[in-house]
Amino acid sequence: MEPEIQIILDGSPLRQGDVFSWEGNARRRPWDNFGVIVTADCDLVQNKTYGRLSYVPLLSFEDYMWFFWRPRAFQSLLDDLERTVTQRLSKILKRQNPQHSGLSIEATRMWIARAGEAGIVSELGLQDRGQIKDLTDLIRKYKTIFSLLKTESPDANLLLTSFKIKHATMSGPGHEELAAEFQKNVSSLPGDVFFLSGIEGHEVHGMFAMLRFISQCGLEDVAVNRDEVEFGEAKAKRIGRLQAPYLYSLTQNLARVFSDVGLPREYAERRKLTPASYVTSCYKLGGK
Repeated sequence: MEPEIQIILDGSPLRQGDVFSWEGNARRRPWDNFGVIVTADCDLVQNKTYGRLSYVPLLSFEDYMWFFWRPRAFQSLLDDLERTVTQRLSKILKRQNPQHSGLSIEATRMWIARAGEAGIVSELGLQDRGQIKDLTDLIRKYKTIFSLLKTESPDANLLLTSFKIKHATMSGPGHEELAAEFQKNVSSLPGDVFFLSGIEGHEVHGMFAMLRFISQCGLEDVAVNRDEVEFGEAKAKRIGRLQAPYLYSLTQNLARVFSDVGLPREYAERRKLTPASYVTSCYKLGGK
């Protein structure tokens, strides 16, 4: 089977579907890593671009999972743990002092950030080993998931640890289960994300074209040979070209994303009520 992306090493002109990599200081993850040109060939040939190129950012597998899948997968777990920790601490405080009103989630968050699990146990004066262990384990789980969602740079070990917390009944190291979760996600991508398996010679385990985030750069920013990057103004190097039918499918999905028009909820309500209003109006006009 032919790969989605064919390596291009010659100096042929830029075309729609050309894949490029940002180089040197211009490379900034996750958005400025790779890109695929979506400017039409006819506009490129006839110089209708006014010196600009339209492209879709390509995110590496790691960046896509970290910046898009991670928040959706773990935010609800963090919310649950915050509520559980808050309820647990409030219950202990009220037992020690019946007049205590309990903690808010924000107060719990600040207390954990200041004192940590050991400090909280000390400040509460807990002595029961079982209670200490349960509370400590709960706070540690919360801190792990909180750290996962606040850490900007991808951390594979932190992700796996958090995944095992989420799936507490899972036995074993969890690598296969995490891979299966990734596979499930890639198999059911939203319409504004297009998967590519990668580029030969580049250590990326798949890429994701983020169709909704169409961007622009200068025509001179993307070079077709290395010298233009090293000695010219170019900031990116053309490395390959998206092949048929993948190019046509990507541009078709791109058109579909921007042709869909979202309408407000009030419009849907009016649409639902209009038939009844019309019938009522006709009934009254009929004098019945």
